[in-house]
Amino acid sequence: MVIEIFRPGSKEKVYARYEAKGRMLPGGLKYIDSWLTEDGTRCFQLMATDDSELFNLWIEKWSDLVAFEIIPVLDSPTKESNMRFYRTATAATDTCHYHNSGHLQ
Repeated sequence: MVIEIFRPGSKEKVYARYEAKGRMLPGGLKYIDSWLTEDGTRCFQLMATDDSELFNLWIEKWSDLVAFEIIPVLDSPTKESNMRFYRTATAATDTCHYHNSGHLQ
């Protein structure tokens, strides 16, 4: 999740650059969807990539007008799958006990 906070006085410049050049995303960074606050000064964007360094390339093109916060998120099915794995792994380690000799029993 990307949170864009438009710098003071830059809202019109952000929209003008977007109209002229588009999002200017590097290959491998995929835009999925976005939401704006009512006053249009913050944008919440859902994006996807296998290479988090691509965010830096993209941010360089906008950082004069926008401050960014990047928050890694998972979709609910992925999170649920990870949580099931975690619960299974935790349950498995809870049933293992160490004997004084240091060997698993």
